[in-house]
Amino acid sequence: MFSLGLFTMRTRHVALIFLLVSFLPGQLLFSEGTTSAQSAEIDHIALHVRDLAESTRFYRSIVGLEQVPNPFNDNRHIFFRLSAHTQLHLIAGAQGGTQHDIDVHFALRVPSVASFQTLLEQNRSSISAPRRSRKW
Repeated sequence: MFSLGLFTMRTRHVALIFLLVSFLPGQLLFSEGTTSAQSAEIDHIALHVRDLAESTRFYRSIVGLEQVPNPFNDNRHIFFRLSAHTQLHLIAGAQGGTQHDIDVHFALRVPSVASFQTLLEQNRSSISAPRRSRKW
């Protein structure tokens, strides 16, 4: 059984909430590029993962993200397109799981949460809810 303790799903919402593996104050990075807005936009989200091959399979085959070229051209990074100007970067080398509050996350919208949950079950993936430090 493949268990991803990195995200949770609420059946009343049409969004999946994925916990970020790491977000520490002072690690805010910036990328320069063309943007139609005057304000900053998200360029990419980086997840430090234990199993790069399995994480790649999950995001490509189950979530359905498009893999894009890796400018590092190495075996440590895999890049996916999230939107026209936003990417998801998987980075190998995490040493074990980390508990995070649900407040640290990014969310992906899916057409049907129920259909996506069925897809996860068919692929022997599971969803585990992270613990909250306070009530909703």
